[in-house]
Amino acid sequence: MQMYQVIRQNILDFFYMYAKEGIRIAAYVFFPALLIGGLREKLKRGASFFHLRAWLFAVLASALGMYVYIVIGITMLSRTEEYSARLNLRLFSTFSSSFTDRMYLYENILLFVPLGFLLFLLAKPFRHTWLSLLIGMLASLSIETAQLVTHLGRFELDDILTNTAGMLIGHLACKIPAAFYHLIAPDESRDSMH
Repeated sequence: MQMYQVIRQNILDFFYMYAKEGIRIAAYVFFPALLIGGLREKLKRGASFFHLRAWLFAVLASALGMYVYIVIGITMLSRTEEYSARLNLRLFSTFSSSFTDRMYLYENILLFVPLGFLLFLLAKPFRHTWLSLLIGMLASLSIETAQLVTHLGRFELDDILTNTAGMLIGHLACKIPAAFYHLIAPDESRDSMH
């Protein structure tokens, strides 16, 4: 129970630290995303420019913008210490029973869960599991490479593995309910969704 409380407090601390600027970024993203979503609805479906799907797209794009900023804050902006041992290519080397290692493992998984479900909801291509896994792995690889180059963290294969697992969890949290919905939904409602 103590680990859960520490992780929860860490998440809240980082959220409060970067939420204000993240909300500003979300606001900057909202109106261009609404324009893009409206144009997409008009061209694709002939729907009203301000169809509900256009607003939903704008909200999700804004949430993604805020999320990306918070992740950059957690993984880069919050660090001041330079790391000397900067490269760890041994898989599962950080999977130990120590409190700190287990806490980091869970936090690395949780860090990418929102990316999995936001991308799933944002665009149809991300509903393919393999593409979501690839995006999660590339995003994590980018973070680890940036930490290595800037000396603000260690490049660790375990982080890429756990971040990608988090991406998969977020993706499946949307995909499994969507699959069940399509199994039980009447044909008319399925047609209206496409």
